Amino acid sequence: MEENLRNQEQEMSFKEAFEAYESETGDLRAGEIVKGRIIGYNTSEVFVDLGYKSDGTIPLEEFLDDPDFDLKRI
Repeated sequence: MEENLRNQEQEMSFKEAFEAYESETGDLRAGEIVKGRIIGYNTSEVFVDLGYKSDGTIPLEEFLDDPDFDLKRI
């Protein structure tokens, strides 16, 4: 019984730690401008590391008008 209580306390601690992590990192919102690092591309998308659990994808066509964008530098 005492062991079950200790396990529940550990679970609560993990839950609290996870909630604190989520509040520190925040959530992305549609239309929000964020910085990231381009990590790859294919014929239609650019893959961006935003520092979150998943990478972001941006349609390649959004970069075509940017004179500073050069696929050879990736």
